[in-house]
Amino acid sequence: MKGVWDDMDIVDLFIAVLVLIVMVVALVIRRAKRVQRRKTLEQRRERNSAGLALVRYIQLNRQCSEEAAYQRLATFVEKHVLFDDSSSLKRR
Repeated sequence: MKGVWDDMDIVDLFIAVLVLIVMVVALVIRRAKRVQRRKTLEQRRERNSAGLALVRYIQLNRQCSEEAAYQRLATFVEKHVLFDDSSSLKRR
């Protein structure tokens, strides 16, 4: 009986194993990037929802519009946050 490996010489076997290793490494890297992207998106959603929850809380307590709630929040932050940190709010 003749096997598949009988016809291959050592160089062909080495190339085949090397290609297989490269493919596995590429799949692992792709998976790691996908997991990292998913975690980043989840964190971003959590931050956005926390910010929206704060605006909704201000709206309910002060019986005001969303725009007025954002303005109240911005005013509060400007009064209570250091100058360097509050400048990032005006860019948004």
